[in-house]
Amino acid sequence: CHSVCGGQFEDLNIIKTEAAETPPAALEEAVAMYPMMAEKKAVLLTGFQPSSLKEKELEGYLEVFSRMVEYPHTVLGIIVPAGAMDAGNPPKKPSALYKKFERLLTTVQFSQKRPAALKKWIAAQLGAAGAEIHEDTPEAMLRRCGSDMNILHGECGKLAAYSASHGGELVTPAMVERVCCESREEDAFALANAVLAGDRRGALRALRGYRDRREEPVAVAASL
Repeated sequence: CHSVCGGQFEDLNIIKTEAAETPPAALEEAVAMYPMMAEKKAVLLTGFQPSSLKEKELEGYLEVFSRMVEYPHTVLGIIVPAGAMDAGNPPKKPSALYKKFERLLTTVQFSQKRPAALKKWIAAQLGAAGAEIHEDTPEAMLRRCGSDMNILHGECGKLAAYSASHGGELVTPAMVERVCCESREEDAFALANAVLAGDRRGALRALRGYRDRREEPVAVAASL
């Protein structure tokens, strides 16, 4: 995104928007707008979950993607979270949906990083942001935040900002517990597993977690 606009008025020329809040018409409006005092701008659509969309809405997004040639001043980036689309097994056996995206977009797959590589990456992210870290901080982040690099990137930013606002305080595991959001990777299937096992207490415990996090009912249903 930063290289697209060449460092020119990045606050105005890098537009990040969440897919859940950006229907196709709003996305096209964002990509159609001209950049501010620069040749190009970037629009980053995050949290795009094709498998969860109704057919009509998915077709709406695909139509916008097909018209990107009309907006040469905009580079559109789309982030699909892990597990949010059945991609099949590209490049040999991609799914029908993945093939649709390949015809309209340049697709890139990022393989899951191993814990050792993630720890180095976390340390590099925090170091680049000017934060000093305790040697156990990357491990603490993996335990609390999970292994999703999109989430980890955001949490690294939060930690760096918190550290800077406290006089460059050392980023420690205790700060990770204090500042970072806890991952829900481990309990993603807790409700379904409890229902299948006939575990009434476990099911109620999982439901309380959904309630406390103010999850939408559709998210609860999707976990079953």
